[in-house]
Amino acid sequence: MACAKVDAGELAVSYFDGGFNCAEATLKAVCEVLGIEHGRVPAVATAFGGGISRRGYTCGAVSGAAVAVGLLLGRMSASEPRDPSYNTMGRFVDEFVGRFGTVMCKDISGVDFLTEEGQRKYKEYAHSERCCPAVRFAARRICELLAAVSPRGEGGDQNG
Repeated sequence: MACAKVDAGELAVSYFDGGFNCAEATLKAVCEVLGIEHGRVPAVATAFGGGISRRGYTCGAVSGAAVAVGLLLGRMSASEPRDPSYNTMGRFVDEFVGRFGTVMCKDISGVDFLTEEGQRKYKEYAHSERCCPAVRFAARRICELLAAVSPRGEGGDQNG
């Protein structure tokens, strides 16, 4: 797996600008770049947009990244280790918070998606000025971290 041929961050922003929500765009780009095939991508991420159904909770780009981690490193049985997923996602979250100060959508976007004013502010500036940088970073960085580990934790550097 390699992320060098296509910039996952720019691809995610192109999907985001094209109408996919933050979670869908992040997941779709990462899966495309890493060659993760799943028939429900990006649908499995739809409800995470806007901080989970526009509620402003966990940033959808972070949630999309988490779904990508699950698709590549997640467990298929309770006897499998959680560490490959937890370690990769934990490192990602720490770096995301280091960059954006939080994983909370409402704090990153600065808008309340459930109000008309929030929707207006989102369209005017938050999408491009606040959310696109988060989507770009999330897709690019989780792609890099996933490219550094082997599927299902077999070999490779589990700490990225």
